Amino acid sequence: MKNKLLHLISLKLSILQRTMLRMIGSSCILFLALATAYAGTPPSPIPAKKLPSLLKMLESASLSERVAAMKDIGYVSPATEVRKHEKLLCGLLSDPAPEIREMTLKTMWRRLEGNDLVEACVRPALKDKDDRVVRAALMVVGKLFAQSKKAFPRVEALLDDENHEVAYRAAQTIGRLGLDSGVEKTIQTWAKMLDKKVSLEVEEVYVLSKDYSPAIEMDRMGNRAPELIRSALSSESVRNEVVPHLLRSITFRKPLVRVVSIKVMKWMEFISPEIMEALFLVVKNDKAPAVRIYALEASADLLKLKKDGVLTAADLNVDPAEYRSLMLSLTKSKFEGERIHSVRALGALREGSSEVVDALANALEDSSEKVRVYALAALGKLGPKASAAVPAIETLLQRKNRSMRDTAWAVKALQQIATPRSIAYAKKVMAQIEQEEEGSAKEK
Repeated sequence: MKNKLLHLISLKLSILQRTMLRMIGSSCILFLALATAYAGTPPSPIPAKKLPSLLKMLESASLSERVAAMKDIGYVSPATEVRKHEKLLCGLLSDPAPEIREMTLKTMWRRLEGNDLVEACVRPALKDKDDRVVRAALMVVGKLFAQSKKAFPRVEALLDDENHEVAYRAAQTIGRLGLDSGVEKTIQTWAKMLDKKVSLEVEEVYVLSKDYSPAIEMDRMGNRAPELIRSALSSESVRNEVVPHLLRSITFRKPLVRVVSIKVMKWMEFISPEIMEALFLVVKNDKAPAVRIYALEASADLLKLKKDGVLTAADLNVDPAEYRSLMLSLTKSKFEGERIHSVRALGALREGSSEVVDALANALEDSSEKVRVYALAALGKLGPKASAAVPAIETLLQRKNRSMRDTAWAVKALQQIATPRSIAYAKKVMAQIEQEEEGSAKEK
């Protein structure tokens, strides 16, 4: 009887288990289906043979059908088929329904190429009464009309738009146009928005989180960004307006925002106690290694601006001893970038204490050539104060696997340290190099 009861219980549990697994499986399938539907998948290309029927649907009395048709036109492939109807698209920018005007601009953005006709019909859309249409028009201008001087004045005027999303999109567009004019005003707009947690929804262009910052657009100016930003922020009044926003933005959640804000601090080439303190705290506390390394690099670069090389508490808003201690600890970091820039910072301090000299001498054994070279440069800047590091430099020069840069910077450091021993060893190495060159020349 007992065995039968146990068998029955086991059977019931087995049935219950299978039922629950089926329920869980069904729930998972339903969840995945809902998740896929919610996230959405990129629309598949629509064959060109469907374009005539889509164009016919644009004449429908139903607004939703017309909007859906225009959206589909934006995915017709090949795009050359859509370009044949650019006059029709331009005409729809005068449609009384803002939804049609917005979707038409998005279709232009996806399928058209920049030309005089398209630019002429898109430009008035920058003055549209509907903000959604203006944002879509800015997308088109930013993508299709690089260096568009005709559209630029209106884009620049939109930097002052009351709708911060429109102002933000205008700042982005100017970044893409790459025009020098208006850069200062763009940076001011960007600075004002750094502490506004803007959330934008732009189809298939960017996925922006709530703390996304237009600072990133500054970074898209490429190699000319430092020059443009340095010029725009040369005015003390502009700097006073921008710096507080920079100091806030390096606390934002997204590492990319923090990195670009630090880059702008560096590009300004302006040293202030508030900036140095902020960079120090990032180096000390930020959890993202890349952010710490950028802050360390900026800190070292800004320290070089102090011609006298004397660092005080007034320069840093922190105790110089604490700053030095952090730099010394980072010379042993597992991250090459932290080792490189901590050595650079110690060199910029020009402090010849035994702790600093020993740390720089130990850095000559680093596996990274960059760390070794910067350590040698730092020791050279210290001059006779770095005499205790001469044996370590000699050891480096005795290595058979040393690089050419190791040799060049080591000899230079010995010459700058300028003690009788260092000068004698530098001459000895130079003589050896000359002999080796003469020997190789004879062999040839």
